[in-house]
Amino acid sequence: MIHVNAVNGRELSARQYYEKNLRYVASTGKIMSPSELGCTLSHIRALELFVASGEPRALILEDDVLGDDASIRRVDDIASGLAENSLLICGGQDGLKKRKYLLGKPFLDRDVFRLTLFSHKYVFRACCYVVTQTTAKIILQKHSREVVLADNWGYFFPEKDVSIYFSNLLKHPVDLSDSHIEKDRARVRGKRFSGDGFSSSTLDNVVARAKRKMLAAFWRMMGNRRLVD
Repeated sequence: MIHVNAVNGRELSARQYYEKNLRYVASTGKIMSPSELGCTLSHIRALELFVASGEPRALILEDDVLGDDASIRRVDDIASGLAENSLLICGGQDGLKKRKYLLGKPFLDRDVFRLTLFSHKYVFRACCYVVTQTTAKIILQKHSREVVLADNWGYFFPEKDVSIYFSNLLKHPVDLSDSHIEKDRARVRGKRFSGDGFSSSTLDNVVARAKRKMLAAFWRMMGNRRLVD
């Protein structure tokens, strides 16, 4: 086990913060908060250490994940049966509104599911996941072009070339009142940057919500089940 010292985004210089955010703002119209950027840089550091180690796979855990030894052993058992082009999300979706869009079919065993491609962008948090050398290198390569949020799984793996698997073994605290990331996010939630300042579009949100519901219904008709209540 390797403990990776986290990057405190609030201690970054203004220049570092600006440089890391520049492309992200240009492509998304949003800005990462200092805490979000620090979290992302911490994951990049962990993935770089893993790739350098040459080990076949790594379980990345944030320090607030809830679980036990039996759950970790089960994660290891599942990970050992996955192909090289795989990512395993080990849970952590507790309390998230869009967890209802996590749809998939059983794989390997009754507690492991392969996510639909539709669901890749509705997996959030990077608190507990397993990467292989292949998938870690894909994430790092994309970060080298543009630093994005650590849990932007739909951006890292938008195609069928990489399969995302899900097993709801580990938990994330639901009470986020002490979370620096959530406090920072609350300040800018739902806002976008434009030349005139920050604005949001209610109509865009309504259309996007309706589209998500229709696509989710389609994938359920194809035999996929909802994975998190």
